Amino acid sequence: MNKLSKSFYGLALGAFLLLGWAPASMATVLVIELDTEFSDDGDSPNGPAPWVTLTFDDGGGSGSVTLTITSNLTGVEWIQSIYFNATVASGGIMLMDDNLTDLGGGSATKTKGDDCCKADGDGFFDFLIEFANGDFTGTDAITFTLTEIGLTASDFDGLSTAGPGGQGGGLTSAAHIQSIVIDGDGPGQASGSGWITGDTTTVPEPATLSLLGLGLIGFGLSRRRRRVA
Repeated sequence: MNKLSKSFYGLALGAFLLLGWAPASMATVLVIELDTEFSDDGDSPNGPAPWVTLTFDDGGGSGSVTLTITSNLTGVEWIQSIYFNATVASGGIMLMDDNLTDLGGGSATKTKGDDCCKADGDGFFDFLIEFANGDFTGTDAITFTLTEIGLTASDFDGLSTAGPGGQGGGLTSAAHIQSIVIDGDGPGQASGSGWITGDTTTVPEPATLSLLGLGLIGFGLSRRRRRVA
């Protein structure tokens, strides 16, 4: 094989690894950080944002997605409800408890259905998870499993639907926070509450980055051989 052929081979191999092999093996994590209070008369939690984080992880496959919900609240603040969406029909998606240990024996009530669940204002979401008073607080973290044929993390990058009033649409997720200490509260009081939302971030997992690195190595080798020629 002459130098030109070797160079072409290296370039083709790099392109295959970068553009062909990697997407087929791509593992993605979808992260939604709830860091903005969006209701008209609500209160923001007192600790540093994001106050709640939703992480959807498909492990590089399809059919099963792990949802981890992490709290970052202070004092007696607690999560009453979590809302999120799907870009595929939600009716066939199974939402099952995985690890609720941090709820201290508490449970979660789950509701699903396309535009089934109304948050603050008049926006509608596809999934709702509710918690009892004071169960989900502090730095608690719990996990759920979502299953459906072909399901991936990116299928939860959907937006809420605006209601009849034209408000509440375009949100990726929402949470209702209770027992927020506000100005005017006396000792032992926490009379505030608020609705929070945030944006999504898609994070490639290390396995995906390794494949992309191999592709770049292939390109680099071809360039080196070209200079030698």
